[in-house]
Amino acid sequence: MMKCSKSQIIERSHARMRLLAQALVDKDNEDHKLMGDLAYELNDVLHYQCISEPHSTILKTSRYYHLNFTMKTKGDDDSECVTGDIFFVEIKLMEGEYEEMAVTRFCMVKPNDNGHCYGCTNNGSAGLKHPNNSYAYLGGHVN
Repeated sequence: MMKCSKSQIIERSHARMRLLAQALVDKDNEDHKLMGDLAYELNDVLHYQCISEPHSTILKTSRYYHLNFTMKTKGDDDSECVTGDIFFVEIKLMEGEYEEMAVTRFCMVKPNDNGHCYGCTNNGSAGLKHPNNSYAYLGGHVN
């Protein structure tokens, strides 16, 4: 069995989150019928965190991903045309035979947004931006 260094594990995790974020951007383009130069593409994944917390009413654990990333329009070849907007996405990991995910929130966060999330803060991702309205996302409310 081959062992991986910590940096290799981090690199693989970041690559997986980039693929996930690109799939989310592609789906958002499809939902909003954005094509060609008007469509968005992933620019950079800034932060991500997996959150696991006990469910409030049943003996199960709920799992989520929280991500921040930036996008640019595909027609912008100039790296200076990248939008400075940061996006927040929450994905709920569904239980079942296959790994299924449900997007529960996809929104732009403002520079002054600073919604509190125990899941991100307690796991070392305090810099991950959340919407100010804590009802806008499901995970991260259990300390």
